[in-house]
Amino acid sequence: MRLNLIEPQGALLEPATYNKLFSMHGIIMVFLFMIPSIPAVLGNFLRPYDDRGPATWLSPSSTF
Repeated sequence: MRLNLIEPQGALLEPATYNKLFSMHGIIMVFLFMIPSIPAVLGNFLRPYDDRGPATWLSPSSTF
């Protein structure tokens, strides 16, 4: 069931409380998902330029 049907007036949360929870959810998602994913995404682009690793960026995609 929907949460707003719990209360007779349909106001389980006050609008200000809802806005605070919505903002906290956004901030938490940025710090727990977006920030940790930045090194992973950048690693896909910067790793091929690293001289210490294998030169997979310039190798052909199919070797026979």
